[in-house]
This record gives sequence, structure tokens and C-alpha cells, in this order.
Amino acid sequence: MTLGIEKFAAVAILLTALFAGCSSELEDKPSRIHVLVAASAASAVQEVADAYLQQLPDDAVAPKIVIVSGPSSGLAQQIQFGAPADMFISASQKWRTAVTEQALESKLLFKNRLVLATHVLNAKEIDSITDLSQSRVDSVAVAGESVPVGDYANQVIQQLPNGDLASVKSKLVFAKDASALVAWLESNEVDAGFVYASDATRSATLHVVETVDVGLHDPIIYSLTRIEQEGTESDIPKLVKCDEFFSWLQSEKAKAIFRESGFSVP
Repeated sequence: MTLGIEKFAAVAILLTALFAGCSSELEDKPSRIHVLVAASAASAVQEVADAYLQQLPDDAVAPKIVIVSGPSSGLAQQIQFGAPADMFISASQKWRTAVTEQALESKLLFKNRLVLATHVLNAKEIDSITDLSQSRVDSVAVAGESVPVGDYANQVIQQLPNGDLASVKSKLVFAKDASALVAWLESNEVDAGFVYASDATRSATLHVVETVDVGLHDPIIYSLTRIEQEGTESDIPKLVKCDEFFSWLQSEKAKAIFRESGFSVP
């Protein structure tokens, strides 16, 4: 009987040591935080993520922040199909609403403006939106309507006078997202394009022709959404880091970075 108790005690000690080792290993393993971000906000969010990591204590286990950028529509669909996502920053309320079933919490992060821009050379001498219908203009870049910046641009274009509308629509070329749209303008591949004010702020090669009246399109609001993930007790360290970074994205330091990037922070 005594031998049985001794064996039991030995096994208990061994199991305790094993679990302690596993717990320590889990705590020391960096968490991966997946943040899906509208292409137009990706560089600013990366800067905020870098600032967050830099302020962590030297002895802290820093999480790996994985930023996935693209059109808000495509990112929302990825979330709906179960792609790894802990947070979602959408450039449209439409696509924020699309992930409501997966959302734990949503916050208004910042706002943007729509502008008509050209390359700094502005070879076609475009001075306003009304110039787009002129024969000297050959191409006007927008994003597809499923992309928020394309949707906002389409709302503006649809309100042009009938004669101008037909002319401008015949000149449209479509980019896959906001980043591709800016790249076309920066390389002078198109005559003009509708982009976000924040994109123009960060670019040394873009010239803002006109800031679009906010009454001509839906409000450009970026939302930060915390996505619900199924997890176990071993995921607690990651959940803690997610909560920390979710809060950091709304911090005064983050707001300052967003403002410098050309966004309007409430």
C-alpha cells in the first residue's frame, strides 16, 4: 500500500512539472495578432503597430502583429469565410456591418475625405472635376464599386450633368484597391483619379486638384472591429495582447499618428 502511494506521488510530481513547463512555454511563445486593414489605412496602422511594440517593456513577450491589407470588401469576405482575423479596420460602414455576426465590439476610429488628384506634373491641366469631361482628358482612375473609395467616387460621378456623365464614364479605368489607384497616379499612367485625402497627404508626387464636397457621397468612416475567435485556456495570453492592442489603436499616440497620416480623428 505504501509503495502504491509513493508511485502515485511520484506521478503527480511529474505531471505537475510537465504542466508547469507547458504553461511557461505558452507564456513565452509570441502571440500572433491578425489585423485586416483597408489598403488606404495599412501604412498608418503599421506605424501604430510599430509604436505599440516599441513601448513594451524589454522583458515582455512581444506579439507578432500580422497586418493583412486589401479592399474592405475582400477582407470582410475573408472574415466571413473564417480566415484568421482578430481585428478589422474597414473604410466603409457597409463592410463593417457585413461582419456583424463575427464582431465582438466596434469603434469609430477616424474619418477621411475624397479628393480628385493628378500627378504633380498635371500634364492635362486639370483644375476641377468639371474638367474631366474635356476632350484633352483621356483617363480617369477609380477603384471598383465594391471597393469603398470606388463606391464614393461613383456616387460623385453619378451626379455630374448628363453630358459630362457620359463623357467621364467612357474614360474610367478601374484599380483593384486604393493602393493600386495611388500607384497609377504616382507613375503618371492616368490623367486623374479619385483617391483619399490621406493618400494624397502621404505622397510627394500627387497633386490635389479638388477636395470633393462631403455632401456628394456617403461619410467616409473607418471602423475598428474586434473579431470573435473560438479559443481555449491556452489562448488567454493572446486574448490579453489583443485587448491591449485594440486599446492602443484608440490611444492618443495612435490618434497622433493617424492625424499625421492625413486622417480626421474625432
